[in-house]
Amino acid sequence: MRIDEKRILITGASGFTGIHAVNSAVRMGMQVTCISRNPILHPYSKNIACDLTKYSEIDKTVKEIKPDYVLHLAGFNNADHSWKSPLQCMESNLLGTLNLLEALRIHVSDSRTLIIGSALQYSLCNHERPPHPYSLSKTFQILLSKEWKTLFSMDIALAKPTNLIGPGNSAGICAKVAKKIVAAEQQEEAIHVHLHNSKAQCDFVDVRDAVEAYLLILTSKSKDGQFDIGSGHSRTLEELMSHFAKATPRRIQVTKDHSIESPPIKVDLEAIHSLGWQPKYSLQNSLEDTISFYKSKQ
Repeated sequence: MRIDEKRILITGASGFTGIHAVNSAVRMGMQVTCISRNPILHPYSKNIACDLTKYSEIDKTVKEIKPDYVLHLAGFNNADHSWKSPLQCMESNLLGTLNLLEALRIHVSDSRTLIIGSALQYSLCNHERPPHPYSLSKTFQILLSKEWKTLFSMDIALAKPTNLIGPGNSAGICAKVAKKIVAAEQQEEAIHVHLHNSKAQCDFVDVRDAVEAYLLILTSKSKDGQFDIGSGHSRTLEELMSHFAKATPRRIQVTKDHSIESPPIKVDLEAIHSLGWQPKYSLQNSLEDTISFYKSKQ
């Protein structure tokens, strides 16, 4: 079957990553079905309102669509808010994933499914402890997916992205700084950024590069079950601010609580590189595109 005859189901299609994923899948010629609680209205995709925590809703959708591919992006993704709403966080990330996998098992068990984890999930093998409820929920989500794959012989792959950045509505640090820059440039004021720890390290990868990796994993015949997705470059938040400074004529004033050295972020990119994937967007490109996005929203 040609790629333009393949049916793909994208959950969380109205989110930061989801919108990019829908656009990329449409450009590839796939038959795209978007599901989310508040569905986007993409002219070249089918858009369905669906609450994954309600099994009857996702069961009906999977039975109707019978997708060849599933990209599972939906879920609770705010670590800070997970302290306030731990039950909602667990229901969304764990129960939502369980309902999806069960519907797939019953109606189209041979579909290829990609579950998106998080750099904030922790390793059970290393006896790590979760720093917040969000981390716990993503760890359980990945464990559940691994076991469903083994128990029911389903074609499930796992991706663990690092910090996603780039144009689009996001709650990440790059989006927050970009908004400050746009506001300050309009008012011709200095830009004030507060960092908890300026030496904290992150690996930033553009959301458009990550989506390309996700679709490559889905459409490949790779038997690898787990893929780290990242730039491979660990940067401090201090370095991040220096890149932002190149993208604006306004001065960025940084205050910080701490400057405590942290270990570099390590990602194993061998599996995704074996599929021929390499990031296309530099950190500077991503930050400039993020600023341009928020300028366009004014």
